[in-house]
Amino acid sequence: MHNFYICFFLKIHNKAMKETTEEKAVKTPKRRAEDGQVNPSKRFLKDKVSILFLSNYVVFFLIDCMRLSIFSTFLCFQRLMIALFFQTSTVFCMENVPSHMVPLGEDVFMFPTLFKEQVFVHIRQFKPFGNKMYPTKAGIHFPPETLPECFTAPNSSSTELAVIVTEDICYKVTRGNKSFTLSCEQWNELQKQQRTILQKVLIFVFSQRDFIEPFEFVIDGPLKEYIPESIDMTLGTAHVLVVFKRVFKETVMDEGSLKEPDTMAEELWGNDPNAIYSGALSMEVTPFCNMFYCSLKESEPHLCLKPHMYVTKMFFKSLPWETMLEELFEFLCPKGTFEYFQCVM
Repeated sequence: MHNFYICFFLKIHNKAMKETTEEKAVKTPKRRAEDGQVNPSKRFLKDKVSILFLSNYVVFFLIDCMRLSIFSTFLCFQRLMIALFFQTSTVFCMENVPSHMVPLGEDVFMFPTLFKEQVFVHIRQFKPFGNKMYPTKAGIHFPPETLPECFTAPNSSSTELAVIVTEDICYKVTRGNKSFTLSCEQWNELQKQQRTILQKVLIFVFSQRDFIEPFEFVIDGPLKEYIPESIDMTLGTAHVLVVFKRVFKETVMDEGSLKEPDTMAEELWGNDPNAIYSGALSMEVTPFCNMFYCSLKESEPHLCLKPHMYVTKMFFKSLPWETMLEELFEFLCPKGTFEYFQCVM
């Protein structure tokens, strides 16, 4: 581009200089003598064509640099908009991958995200920019309800999410007119991380759910923000958490028609992780809060206050979902499970 500017203005410069030379050639001796007595400041004006050439080149050079700068700024702005679309938590350093993201290899990650108060699961290609990783448009997203279909191939019968094995033994995940292809190594990593992915998505989903308003509806009154710390408060909160975990486990088992693990023919049988995931995801908050409240009223521990009075807004905000879901999966599908129960939904 700079060469174009030089050639263009050189032509103008040569043409102008030629005209100036021809003009000098027709001057009379008297005029030449007068020109010899020109003031030095006026003599400088003779080279105005050269100055014009130089100034024009500088201007266009600056415009070109500005355009390149605008283009670079546009690229940065585009990456920023993509990052904001997927939430800022999806922009990260490679040395510090967020806990809710699972790497599948070759800068492809699987992770849940929140968009317009709805949770979506992404399989997305990332690219490094500077010392950070940014999401690209290459990828696919789908609602968390269809996540179990990702772990079955081929699965073209599903109208929501289909996994097709291509001729070059790649796995094409398709939803509507969107698709993303996983290599054989990435597919194997997806299968290997199945349990981890299911747990991380559930952790994200439950951390976004509101338990405070449904519980206030059940008790027909507002919850306190917190209760001043004391020995009795610590014991009361611990008791409430035990009841919460028990009711949560029972609710998930009922929703997913799950069974307790059993040993048959000297082999351990458990529940399919996909069935555990579906049972937990289909749990409705208001009925659960009602069961939780009734269980608290039925329990009679040796505490100063009634059990349900230890439930505060801070209790729901600080629920250890990661620990609870890990314990739930370990109880319903212990490590070393030989076979899964046939789930009847």
